[in-house]
Amino acid sequence: MNARLPYLRTSVRTGFWLGPGIMPVGAITLSFIILYLDRRFIGAHAAAVGWLVPTGTEGTRPVLGTIACIDR
Repeated sequence: MNARLPYLRTSVRTGFWLGPGIMPVGAITLSFIILYLDRRFIGAHAAAVGWLVPTGTEGTRPVLGTIACIDR
């Protein structure tokens, strides 16, 4: 048992699977946090910010123009 623990620790530390294995877990966790924050803070004030909630062509045109870097 005592010899297994240092071997396991070295195996985890030097393995290439740990970083890529943690990244999807972090991304999924971050997506849930962002959705929670979006519903909690932006949801109540979405009507006050017109470009935040694109409704029809009037709302999507400024957002897509910003993404495409078109200066109108």
